[in-house]
Amino acid sequence: MSGGLSERVKRFALECGADLVGICDSSMLRESSSELDRILPGHRAVVVIAVRHSMAALRSADVRVKQLDTVYAYRLAGDVACRVARMLEAESYAAVPIPLALPIDMSDGKKGMIGDVDLRRAAVLCGLGVYGRSGLLVTRQFDPRVRLSGVITDAPLEPDKGTTDFRRAMEEVCGSCSLCVRACPASALRGDGTVDKKRCSRHLFQYGLRRVIKLLAELFDSDPETRSRIIGSYDVREIWQTLIVGNYYCWECQAVCPIGSGRGGLKSPRATGYIGDDETSYR
Repeated sequence: MSGGLSERVKRFALECGADLVGICDSSMLRESSSELDRILPGHRAVVVIAVRHSMAALRSADVRVKQLDTVYAYRLAGDVACRVARMLEAESYAAVPIPLALPIDMSDGKKGMIGDVDLRRAAVLCGLGVYGRSGLLVTRQFDPRVRLSGVITDAPLEPDKGTTDFRRAMEEVCGSCSLCVRACPASALRGDGTVDKKRCSRHLFQYGLRRVIKLLAELFDSDPETRSRIIGSYDVREIWQTLIVGNYYCWECQAVCPIGSGRGGLKSPRATGYIGDDETSYR
């Protein structure tokens, strides 16, 4: 393993704009092994990059403010990943950034619901944070308010140490807090770190493909007066907006999480003083 190269990669990622960076042994990502093999045969490591959110943006009542901050975080994370991949190629190693956006696999087996590589698991395995009850990565410095990107490489990088005892780590960090579970507008969070992806996607993509298919069926079966009303409806305007800017994101679980209050310093909810014994005193 190359400790010197590993440190240079991490330092370069931070200089490019990453807020956190870690290195995961790609052989530990067993659920993603077939995709890793397909994307880069001979892979040895995944460089995980985290970019923080603006706390003020996440708690703003204006959805455009939150959307702008999220798009910026993803773009910066993706840009850092591309630059790190180029840096490794300049060192004569193969490296590719992990795609973060469309197009995605819409086959019957995935239907756009499964990414190429589980970056949250990679982040936990390399010590950037732990799983929260929301299923999000909870970091020590920025709590759950980060977006992730990654680079797959065959470079002999030194992996960082994280945890494989996911449930114990989650219990130590989250305790009995369930604010994120109760805040989820889709009721998609199970509270054990897993997410009902179908419920989540129905909320997140409510003006996406399913709504387009339903709207087309309504148009075909409608009389001229009803068709005119549908064409001028709010749903059509939202579908148009979604086609132009992409889907809206969802931030409720990130915004309500009391851990660290977005100011750094991972602590249990009760230790922060943000919730009381009945979990109702969060403000």
